Amino acid sequence: MGRRAKEQVPQMRHDKERDRAYVRIDGVRHRLGKWGSAKAQASYDALIASWLTSGRANTDGATAAMPMVSKPAPLPSSSGVLTVADLLALWMEDIATNGKGPKSSSYGSARAAGRAMSAYLSLPVEDFGPKAFKEVMRNYAKTPVITRKRQADGTVANVERPRTRNYVNATMIRIRKMFQWAVSEELIDETKAWRLQSVPLLEFGDQHAKESDERQPAKPEDVQATLETLTVECAALVEVLSLTGCRPKEVCRMTMEQIHDRHKKVWRYVPKRHKNEWRGKIRHVAIGPKAQAIINKQVEDFKLSETDAIFSPKRSVSRNKKIDSKPDPRAKEFYESNIVRKAVARACEVAGVEHWFPYQIRYAVGAKARQQGGIATTSATLGNSKKVAEHYAPEGFEAAEAFAEANG
Repeated sequence: MGRRAKEQVPQMRHDKERDRAYVRIDGVRHRLGKWGSAKAQASYDALIASWLTSGRANTDGATAAMPMVSKPAPLPSSSGVLTVADLLALWMEDIATNGKGPKSSSYGSARAAGRAMSAYLSLPVEDFGPKAFKEVMRNYAKTPVITRKRQADGTVANVERPRTRNYVNATMIRIRKMFQWAVSEELIDETKAWRLQSVPLLEFGDQHAKESDERQPAKPEDVQATLETLTVECAALVEVLSLTGCRPKEVCRMTMEQIHDRHKKVWRYVPKRHKNEWRGKIRHVAIGPKAQAIINKQVEDFKLSETDAIFSPKRSVSRNKKIDSKPDPRAKEFYESNIVRKAVARACEVAGVEHWFPYQIRYAVGAKARQQGGIATTSATLGNSKKVAEHYAPEGFEAAEAFAEANG
């Protein structure tokens, strides 16, 4: 494809992988929205108008020039009525464009809600009532999750595992939220969403769903064995995770500009983004001498700036490769928590130890903090309220043992 002539107007382009529209002006790529949507067309028109009126110099006035685009009326199905599938599509599009985005947990939960309602997608929304909601819940609880897992002989087989009661209930709550959203958009009558609230969720001990296993702290010996099979870069990340007890996402996004009090014995990491950010809370992570040594080594070895990722997959090279081998060119600047989780799972298989999740390290740190300083120390270390900290580090049996020894 030849270069665009200077006098030509940049054309709207289609990112087929994400089904999104964009336009490139003076080497800068501007995202417009979902391909074929009214919002994308309006954004494109505003950008081009701003660019032309500035003498083809910039697009600074584009934001102000963009018109407000009202949500298009829902497209009815071929039968002429709004179906559950139509409503689901509109809801997911709203989450992707006006909500937290297509990569958010909210979008993933909406997809799970769609899978649960797969047998009812062609049903008109007006006909989806409490009985249909109850039937969806029962069928979803009885349908196992099928995953592909590599066996010891190297073959890949389908493995079934039951859905847990908590997961089924969370999915059903999402379906209720979809109908509540539809009421706020004036797509359905409010009584429709209210009727779904009358159906009780699965109770403890329900025969159709499995109870969740209590998550245990990761065993120190398993963690140590896994560190020896992870890449050097990922192993350093997991070590800091085990020394601080912060969430995997918080370690993945760590940069030096977010670490304060570096002149003191204990540093203070204040992540810009964290789980409770929406509540207006500020997260403080204490970084002791051992974790500081790992971070300092990363900074010195790779000459990192204040904004560089302290742990980056771009520097991750397998231990089995030669010293002069290069990382994957497709790797991003920052790790993602799911990438770390998959790396740990593979390392557990190589090390021949019981499979553990990075989040289980947080439980281990919480239990250790509880032993040394009580629930207040656990709460401060993990960045949770005392009530939530009890979940990570419940009071042990030691107090009961001491009482029984003295009084029993």
